[in-house]
Amino acid sequence: MDIDFLAAALNSGLFAALFCFLFVFQLKDSKEREKKFTATIDALLDSLKLLSQVDEKCGVIGGDVKLIKDGVRTVKNDCKSIKAACENIKTVCAKLKRGQDEPRQIALSSAKCRVDAPQFKAGEAVV
Repeated sequence: MDIDFLAAALNSGLFAALFCFLFVFQLKDSKEREKKFTATIDALLDSLKLLSQVDEKCGVIGGDVKLIKDGVRTVKNDCKSIKAACENIKTVCAKLKRGQDEPRQIALSSAKCRVDAPQFKAGEAVV
């Protein structure tokens, strides 16, 4: 088709032939450019899909981090309670050594410590 088109243009004159040649060349170039542009758009869409997957995973990780922080906060509070209970036990033991308290008062203090302190079983994980 291109050859017939150019042959007809040559019969019409040199400028018509030149115009037709450049027109055909531009059409072919545009077709190649369109293919490259489509490939670029497809690559960008693939990248966008990957970014959306990364965003979803970041959301999941953010939720996990929040759970871990809450767990750490709970453990920290439990450690404070245990430390306070230990201090109470040390105080009671020191008073017993000095003989300052009656055994009944010491028993009440010990009972109070047991109520305030968190209860753990052996091998139990705190979450």
